[in-house]
Amino acid sequence: MGEPTDVVTRYFEALSTGDVDGAVALIADNADFRTPMGSIPDREGIRTFLAGFDAAFPQASYRIDTLLESTASVAAEGIYAGTHNGPLPLPDGSSLASTGREVSVPFVTMFRVVDGAIVSHRPYWDVTDFLGQLTS
Repeated sequence: MGEPTDVVTRYFEALSTGDVDGAVALIADNADFRTPMGSIPDREGIRTFLAGFDAAFPQASYRIDTLLESTASVAAEGIYAGTHNGPLPLPDGSSLASTGREVSVPFVTMFRVVDGAIVSHRPYWDVTDFLGQLTS
């Protein structure tokens, strides 16, 4: 396991323990951070996005099943799981009130890591399935 995989592993460990600041500390100042809902332009926006998920799913976990590294790139595949116990911020500025429902969603995130920092973060998950688990 090289440095890029180590950084990605620490990122998911931080998120799984509610350490949003620890996860954000691994992201470069000028990182290209994208989500299925769009790009997030700066570290404070990234912190807000990650903190919103942490507040909505305070005991969530990222189970990583596969990590593949090639030079500075890392692909992570796994399952995001948690219980919706807080309001979830939505892209339109509204929020989805706590439903108490459990979610389990497969994901893949592509990373680039340079000099020990995440410079590119591109996660992919089925947003329709995710929201459906919360609202059906």
